[in-house]
Amino acid sequence: GTCEFTGDYDLAQQWVRTAAGYLERQSCPFVAAQCRSTYAGVLIAVGKWVEAEEQLLGALQMYESGHRGMGPRVAARLADLRVRQGALEEAEDLLSGLEHLPASKLPLARMHLVRGDTGGSVALVESLLPSDRLQVSHTPAAQLAVEAYLAEGSTAKAEELVTKLVEVAEQAGSQLLQAEAALWRGRVAAAGGKRSLAEGAFAEAAAACPYPDSPLAGRIHLERARLWASDRPAEAIQHARAALACFRALES
Repeated sequence: GTCEFTGDYDLAQQWVRTAAGYLERQSCPFVAAQCRSTYAGVLIAVGKWVEAEEQLLGALQMYESGHRGMGPRVAARLADLRVRQGALEEAEDLLSGLEHLPASKLPLARMHLVRGDTGGSVALVESLLPSDRLQVSHTPAAQLAVEAYLAEGSTAKAEELVTKLVEVAEQAGSQLLQAEAALWRGRVAAAGGKRSLAEGAFAEAAAACPYPDSPLAGRIHLERARLWASDRPAEAIQHARAALACFRALES
């Protein structure tokens, strides 16, 4: 789980392989399902969404045959993937009856944001954030909160939260978190009309991103394309094509 939050996906995959070796010798469906769910989070981040879906469906099957209490957490993670895929009705079905669970709040907040309900998204995601200092485990919720703040025009709130994300990334020493924090710094700067600062932050994000074909890389390219669409169309087109290549890879 720590490897997943900090973006050390190579190490996470090593742990999964080690666990898989153990499970070949010892029958333990509960641990196997947990491993599948964690590994799915890694696969989602690096853009292997089809494989992530297979892992989550397999984990759900394992939980339904035994440890039903853990099933809702996997369902919530699968729902989050469905929202990213644009399958909102299926995500809603997965979360039906689970809305009260903490694990469901992030996918529900993401769903509200996609549907244009920024207020509902902010209310949900803020309930997942601490009142004081952010921890690494809070970064997914904090990133979604920044996006929701920007969508409702609360640039000052977004900037304040991005500062905390930068601190967490630096303390964790994670390239992925640093790349994500730089991306959000760039988005906040762009929202405030600070184009030079935005481009610098996007360039920093691109340099730090450890996975060049990942969804994160695609988002960085897309923001650079948006930034220069009117003034530097040739560069914007290059970044847009690179973003499209990253996003198309999600389908395979």
